[in-house]
Amino acid sequence: MPTHDGGAQHGAVAPGDAARDAHEPRARDASEPESRDAATEAGIEPPRDSAASTPVEDVRATTRTNIVAHDRWWHLAQGEDPFTDRLADVRCAPAAAMAEVLANERAYGVDTGACNYLTVVQPVLRALAAGETIKVRLWHFALNASEPAQAHAALWVDGIPILDEQIDIPGPGGLLLSERALDRGVALAAPVHFHLHNHGDNSWALVEVSAGP
Repeated sequence: MPTHDGGAQHGAVAPGDAARDAHEPRARDASEPESRDAATEAGIEPPRDSAASTPVEDVRATTRTNIVAHDRWWHLAQGEDPFTDRLADVRCAPAAAMAEVLANERAYGVDTGACNYLTVVQPVLRALAAGETIKVRLWHFALNASEPAQAHAALWVDGIPILDEQIDIPGPGGLLLSERALDRGVALAAPVHFHLHNHGDNSWALVEVSAGP
């Protein structure tokens, strides 16, 4: 399988047979935690640092599986955010970032018209072995802004950048696809960070974060 060290293929290929309207109202999944405290109260285990996590067994998965659950992301406060482009005035309405269904696939949708900056985290669902390939698919609709700008989209697994791209605005809709083979193992419950910093009123959907052969 070809790998890209954090690089992405960017093309106008929809993640399924049809895509929702960029401004279609969405109902929040009632099970989705809005913050770290809400997640703790809901019984969701927070991510752990690798050094404190269970050691990784050197056993590779034989099939590709999802390693995140889109109803388990929660927002990070300024002191917890590992990204350096954080805005001084972060505004992100609860309904602007949520689990949804996009073209028959479970996804995590973000409406940047109501969420000007986002960094969310959750624990990886299983341990990952060296040699496994992590795959990320991030869809965006046509990108618009009042003046030319760039969006920053990133997904890190235990600090390893799987996707980390600057995207020009304005621009057509398309799919960011990035794959990376792990050169080390990742422990169960290590953090997975998803980051989006976008200028303008645009719609994004994190469709896939999976690992396998």
